[in-house]
Amino acid sequence: MRMLALLALTAITATRTAAASGALFGDNFAAYKTIGDVAADWDLSPGWQLLSGGLVATNNDHAVAVASACPEIIAGEIRASIIVQSRARSDGWAAAGLMLYQGPDDYWRLALVESPTGEHYCELVEEYRGTWQAQSAGRTELAGETALTQPWVFGTAYDLIITLARDSITGEVRAADSTPVFSRTYRFAPPTPALQSGRTALEVIAMNATFDDVAAGGESPAAARDLTRGGAGGAGRRRAAILSQPDSEEIARLAADALGKAGYVAQPLAMPAVGDPTAFNRTRFDMLVLPRVERFPGPATHNVLAFLRAGGHLYTAS
Repeated sequence: MRMLALLALTAITATRTAAASGALFGDNFAAYKTIGDVAADWDLSPGWQLLSGGLVATNNDHAVAVASACPEIIAGEIRASIIVQSRARSDGWAAAGLMLYQGPDDYWRLALVESPTGEHYCELVEEYRGTWQAQSAGRTELAGETALTQPWVFGTAYDLIITLARDSITGEVRAADSTPVFSRTYRFAPPTPALQSGRTALEVIAMNATFDDVAAGGESPAAARDLTRGGAGGAGRRRAAILSQPDSEEIARLAADALGKAGYVAQPLAMPAVGDPTAFNRTRFDMLVLPRVERFPGPATHNVLAFLRAGGHLYTAS
């Protein structure tokens, strides 16, 4: 059965994403007729409506919309316009904003916030592996600076902008006339862990809010990969990483042979390298092969998930 599974690799073809930079995603919600149409491009939690050409959340404790049609970005800018009309409930914290999103436990959020006492302010915060405000907590604390902070106002249109660079992330809030309202930057400082990639998402907590003109631009692992082809084995050949594991040498050798016949350049990688986003990522590889999968060490999980979100392929041979 293993031999048959390995031979099946010769039939594998990987979908190529055209090399691109600049605009990666845009949505003004004008092309949709119903909220069901929106769901073709967005993963929507309950509570969203399509009203007057905008994506609207009303009377909800919590609503999230993830732009599934938006590729994951590793550098660039995401943005959205927002109008918060009012609170959806009278007590507790309330917020509405833009997210750089990997999952419910991993994201950055730029939001308009109202405190339980009615204070209005803007914030850029990180949830990392389930730790809320990780950018200010313990081993994940990041240096940062606030250049400007002003209160926001109900019924006013704002532009929310998150800019992701290799060494920093910045959140900005501007009024519709481009007047700055808020600006906050955090600096990445390896080996301090931080979320440094994601796709566009929207979140509303106990607010009545309307979003429009969502956009993302910059670099995506899926877009960048074709630009870096041409390493060992020649230009245009797909690349596969084979996880080096004890007692799997023969399976790995058969996999490498089958991959070679399918047009791949195969490279063995140890587990620490698979967990290292600089050594294993969508720009460098098209596929990850796991010769044995009885156990998969947790530290590599987040990097492998990022690889798959960016369009990478996973093959198991056990």
